[in-house]
Amino acid sequence: MAQTADDIFNRNIPPNKAWWTLGLLCTLYILSLFDRTILALMIGPIKAAFSLSDVQIGLLLGIAFSVAYSLLSLPMARLADHGNRKLLIIGGVTLWCVCTMASGASASFSMLLVLRLGLAVGEAVLTPAAYSLIGDLFPLQHRSMAASIYSASAYVGMPIAYFGGGAMIHYIELNGLGAALESIPTWRIILLLAGLPGIVLVALYALTTREPQREGRSDGITAAPLKVVLAQLSHRRKLYPGLFMGSAIAGVAGNAVSNWFVELLKRDFEWDVGQAGWIVGLVTFVAGITGSLGAPLLTRRLRARGRDDAVVLVSIGCFLLALVCLGAGPIQPNPEFRLALMCAGMIGALGGSTNIMVSMQEVAPMQMRATFVAIFFLTIGIVGQSVGPIAVPLFERWFFAGDGHLGLSISLVCAATLCPGLLLLFWIRTAFAAEARAGFPAVSEG
Repeated sequence: MAQTADDIFNRNIPPNKAWWTLGLLCTLYILSLFDRTILALMIGPIKAAFSLSDVQIGLLLGIAFSVAYSLLSLPMARLADHGNRKLLIIGGVTLWCVCTMASGASASFSMLLVLRLGLAVGEAVLTPAAYSLIGDLFPLQHRSMAASIYSASAYVGMPIAYFGGGAMIHYIELNGLGAALESIPTWRIILLLAGLPGIVLVALYALTTREPQREGRSDGITAAPLKVVLAQLSHRRKLYPGLFMGSAIAGVAGNAVSNWFVELLKRDFEWDVGQAGWIVGLVTFVAGITGSLGAPLLTRRLRARGRDDAVVLVSIGCFLLALVCLGAGPIQPNPEFRLALMCAGMIGALGGSTNIMVSMQEVAPMQMRATFVAIFFLTIGIVGQSVGPIAVPLFERWFFAGDGHLGLSISLVCAATLCPGLLLLFWIRTAFAAEARAGFPAVSEG
């Protein structure tokens, strides 16, 4: 029997080039997470440099980045669905690297805030364009795995930031970088160095990859107009918002933990940044890889056994694990038990969200896939990434009248957000199973 277009790799991009491109996209994603996360290791010195409060730090880590990232991801996705994704990625990576390096020269909190916005603008390009490319680079039987690999690379970037950033800070504080730089604060040097690898890598990406032909596997179908995307959402107003918001609300817990984990260990156990960074990096790596690869794998196995609701069922299980472990973990007095619980909880939180995101390769029609991914990240960013980092110090201020209860505040934020996220997934479970049996129609009927 003749192979269909969905069974073969894009004809103008051979398999080895497809996997090479995926590898570069994953590495760029890792670097984006490094540049985004590295600030969380330097909360103390940045607070001291600009006389900031925990709430202002929460704004810097959360809203300043996530609002711009989220709002721009949708128009960037529309460009990715219509335009040259390679050029978009090159421009976005260059912008965020320049902003990262310039942050090291910030003269004020306001300037650092503006450059954080610039970082978000650059990073908003990468993931929608990458998911659109994956859909055109890989045939149907490899697409979910390729998307899972790309998603899993996020959980390499954060550990590298904790491992590498903590080690860099520790080394510079102990040994310095020579007399010419000894008067420059360590956090400034770290930011100046952090953006350099991305400049090198994007040049390699520009020289060694090609933009795949969109018609290679879609019979000439071009990107869907925005009104068709909106019609698709309207006809499935329970399914898609439930998936997006269920993951986004639960994402508040993941972002609350990831942004305050290092600081929590420093405050509660008096660990230095190198020790705390190494431990958090290890926990994040184990949790991220296990959750982001394990949850989609379990979903595929359940689907093969006839479970049409496999995506939602596995995500519910993941979020239940996160609720128990992240609700109890941050307040445990024993460091080993605390780390074990928080690792298990992060496996659940990251695995559940990644599982829903990977499902977009099947749930979203091909000609609007980048737009759907952008809407997913829009809700994740506006709800999860914006609220998570600032909710922790706000809970601490509202319920405990000041600092000193960081762990309890993290626990309360996790419990308060994972519960409604779980309820939303239970609510859409039947609708998801029905759509899966119908084959997720390629376009809206309206």
